[in-house]
Amino acid sequence: MPGEKTGVFLSLLSDGSSAVRREGLSGLSRNRGLLTEETVASRVADLLEDSDEKVRLDAIRLTTSSTELLSSDPVRRRLPDLFMDRLSGGPTILDELNTARDIQRELLPDSPPVLENQEIHVFYSPAREVGGDYYDFFELPEGNLGFAIGDVLGKGIPAALTMAGLQGTLIAHVKTVFSIRDILALVNQAICSGGEAANLVSLFYGVLHLDSGRLTYVNGGHNPPLLVSRSGEATVLETGGLILGVRSDAAYETGIAELEAGDTLLLYTDGITEAMDGDGVEFGVERLVDAVRASRDLSARQIAARVVREVEAHRGNAQRMDDQTLIVIRQR
Repeated sequence: MPGEKTGVFLSLLSDGSSAVRREGLSGLSRNRGLLTEETVASRVADLLEDSDEKVRLDAIRLTTSSTELLSSDPVRRRLPDLFMDRLSGGPTILDELNTARDIQRELLPDSPPVLENQEIHVFYSPAREVGGDYYDFFELPEGNLGFAIGDVLGKGIPAALTMAGLQGTLIAHVKTVFSIRDILALVNQAICSGGEAANLVSLFYGVLHLDSGRLTYVNGGHNPPLLVSRSGEATVLETGGLILGVRSDAAYETGIAELEAGDTLLLYTDGITEAMDGDGVEFGVERLVDAVRASRDLSARQIAARVVREVEAHRGNAQRMDDQTLIVIRQR
């Protein structure tokens, strides 16, 4: 019976032996149906701060590979401030940092989708071992592609694990909720429910109809993507609402745009536009628009490469302070 099995796993996860607790976590990875039960999710959340390093790392791996756990209240409350008290030192910090970095890389797509009518290229470069930039793609019904780009306030392990929770919550809604403004409202409510541990998150979510090029989107306080037409006209996509994590009752609006042949859609994080030179001058949106205009007849990969070259030339020898993410979508 499910109740008996749940009791067995709760007993394993609470055992005084770290080896037994690890065995319980390993067993849950093969019995994922139990992860939807709040008592199990709560116990796994406790193990995220277990006194044994190996138990902690196993709990992190299980949590970030499970949509059920990432969208559960007990885990979501723990993720934002996990490890916050242990970042300043200790013999296990390097191992934990490496593990968190590996987890973040696993969360991000290996490659963008290959499409008939659109060409997509992604550039991603974290400023530290573990950053707060997030992006993803979602194959949706009726010839639609969903895509998201976001930025978790902060850096390091807490930001990466908050990003994991964000992804889990978003995945839980994109294929079951029709209205994209409702999707963003639900994600915002989930982030706000973290209480004092909640992070601020900027998030842009769009759905592109692949045949018509019609884009519906919601911008939750993120850097407005740029739609540059073949003729060079630039439009900023800013319709949406408040950055996520501020108010649980925040409302969002939906914007609409049309991608025509030769148009380029550029999504980015502030590590691009806020890259500073030695005098503290930012690269800025105007330079970004100029870089896209100058290369708009090239491939998506070449457009991204030009933007990155110009950002790096502007920065010179100044230290890079933030993650950099670019998504270039070019309508064929």
